[in-house]
Amino acid sequence: MTAPIEPPAEAVPTAPDRTAGGWADALARQVPGLRPYGVASWLVQVGLYVVLPMLATAALVAGLEGALDPEALLGAGAVVAVGVLALTVAASDAADPRTAWVALTPLRPAERTAGLVAAASVRAGAAVLASLVVLLVLGTVGLGRTPWLLAAALLALAAHAPLLVAGAVGLARPAWTVVVRVVVPAVVLFSGALFVLVLPGFVDASTWLLPTRHAVAVGHAAVVGPVDLAVLGHVVVLLAFAAAGGWLAERAVRRSG
Repeated sequence: MTAPIEPPAEAVPTAPDRTAGGWADALARQVPGLRPYGVASWLVQVGLYVVLPMLATAALVAGLEGALDPEALLGAGAVVAVGVLALTVAASDAADPRTAWVALTPLRPAERTAGLVAAASVRAGAAVLASLVVLLVLGTVGLGRTPWLLAAALLALAAHAPLLVAGAVGLARPAWTVVVRVVVPAVVLFSGALFVLVLPGFVDASTWLLPTRHAVAVGHAAVVGPVDLAVLGHVVVLLAFAAAGGWLAERAVRRSG
C-alpha cells in the first residue's frame, strides 16, 4: 500500500529583497558601465556626454572670446551652460519609459527618485569634466581655479537635476519637448552664462528667480572672486532649489507609478 500523497505546501509570500536595493539599484539600472550595454550604446553615451560637450565648449570659447572681461568668466559660464544643457538630455534619458526604471517595483518612490537624479547627474557630470578639460587645454581657466569651478558646476547640477527629472517624469511628452528645446536654452541665455545681457530692470531682477543665474554667479566667483557673503547666499538658494526639486521629483515618480 502506497503512502498518501501530501498536498503541496502553500507558498508563503516573502518580502521584496532589498539587500541590493535602494537608490544604488536604480542607479545601476541606468548608468552605462553598471549594467550590460552594447558597443553602440556605449558610443552614443560617450558621444553625448563627452565628445559633444568638448566640442560645444571649444566652440563657445572660440566664438565668444572677448564677450566677457575677464575671459575666465566665459569659461565659468560655459561650464555651467554645458552642464545644464547636458543635464536636460540626461534627465530625458533617465526618465525614458523604455528603460528599466519603470519596472523597479521593489523600490520605494524616494529610492527610484534618488536613482533617477543620480543617473542624470552622473551623465551630466561627465559632460562637466569634459568641458573643464577643454578649458584647461585652451588656458581659459587656470589649474588652481579648476577645483573651485568644478565644485560650483557640481552644485549647479545638484540644484537643477531634481527639477529636470521632475519635468521629465511628470510632464507629457509635448510639454517636456518644449522645455528641452525652448525653456532651458532661454534660461541659460538669460542667466548670463554665455555673455552679459543688458536687460530692463524688472526683467533683470526676475532672472534671479532662476537657479541657473545663481549657479553662474557662483561659477564666476569660483574663478575670479570675490568669495563673500553674497556667494554664500547664492549657495543657499541653490540648495533650496535642490530640496524643492527633490520633493517635486518624488511626487512625479509616485504619480507615474
